[in-house]
Amino acid sequence: MMVDCPSTLQELLIEYIAENIDSVCTVRYSDNDSCKLYFRDSNAFCHQKAANLLLRTLDRKKLLTDLYLTLFDPLVLRLSQVTLHNTENVSRLGLEVFQHHQIQSVETKNLGKGKVSVDELINCFSEWTLNNLRTLNVSGSSKSSNVSYNPGNILSPKLYLSLSKLRNLNVLNVSGTELASHALLNICSDLTTLTSLDISNCCKLESVECLRLRKDTLKSLNLYNLKVLRMEETKQVLLDLQELVHLDLSENKAVQDPIDRLVPSRPIVAELLQHSEFGPNLQSLDISGQDEAKLDDLYFFLRVHPNCHFLGLMLTSLCLDTVFLDSYNIKVTGVARADQLVEALRRYPARKEYVPKILYKIFMLTAHSDTPRPDIIKILVPFFGIFRPKKKLIEFAHVRCLALRRRNMGERI
Repeated sequence: MMVDCPSTLQELLIEYIAENIDSVCTVRYSDNDSCKLYFRDSNAFCHQKAANLLLRTLDRKKLLTDLYLTLFDPLVLRLSQVTLHNTENVSRLGLEVFQHHQIQSVETKNLGKGKVSVDELINCFSEWTLNNLRTLNVSGSSKSSNVSYNPGNILSPKLYLSLSKLRNLNVLNVSGTELASHALLNICSDLTTLTSLDISNCCKLESVECLRLRKDTLKSLNLYNLKVLRMEETKQVLLDLQELVHLDLSENKAVQDPIDRLVPSRPIVAELLQHSEFGPNLQSLDISGQDEAKLDDLYFFLRVHPNCHFLGLMLTSLCLDTVFLDSYNIKVTGVARADQLVEALRRYPARKEYVPKILYKIFMLTAHSDTPRPDIIKILVPFFGIFRPKKKLIEFAHVRCLALRRRNMGERI
């Protein structure tokens, strides 16, 4: 069957290896009863990109185990990128293979909910990796693994202390973690080369004042769904971050926690948009969910930021203004047009508060359309693997959108 975007030969070969490890590899036992996986062909060697892809593929297929990780001998499979989203069957023993690699980028997901934690992962890095790691994503992870975690105790104040070892880190994503204010202070104090920071959905953060320590280096900052977005001191901090190129101030429009209502707060986004010295270098701003912002505020922001090429306006009425839509050549997330919805799906695939609304709007916009939209279908397909079946609302909206295929579009992808 012909497809619009066929897989490359390398991707097909890696898929075959991942699905047939037992056929292409053999297990050898050492004197101390430890076992290791080897390719049956002793001359086998994969270049770095192929090695990275094999690890990513094994992880995606949920095949990673301590034994499979032993296959990554640097003489045969040399890694520069590590992707660990499914570590249920991996222990610290398996992670020790990374001691022999020179790694520059690491992406994990929900680490700490299995047998290993962030600290254990970082402690398995080589000295070269500790000094040269540039990108680290530990989104949704915790310091402690389930093996040693006691739900009755508060997590140690040493949370993410091991991050301070990564002196030359440029990009850090700790979104959806238990990061507290003191841990953020440690990060800002120790990671002096940090240019990009994502602390979205860190519900324990009470202040971001320490971000001023990185005002000369930070270019990208994500603060999605933080309660500090309604604090006056946060506004002053953001006004001081003059080097920012990208800033995410979006939030959910969910019901506010009763306890949070007792804390004095007020929206700060509208005031920031009105400030002529706010983010002079900003080219990308996301204020999705910030309904307090008015159209005049946005017009003013765009006048003083002529290089802005993206605006996040999901869950706001601002995206509906036709004059605004026609007057600026920038990408927008919103619900007014199909291109806004497609952009929103690309940028917010993991936001369960946004996705059902996006899928519903796509259904409504395309229900009576005779024009094929394979671009939309291609973006929708991966969502079957992102959300669990219990997310009935998302699943229903998703299936309905896929049912909108016209002119046999499904055969082309």
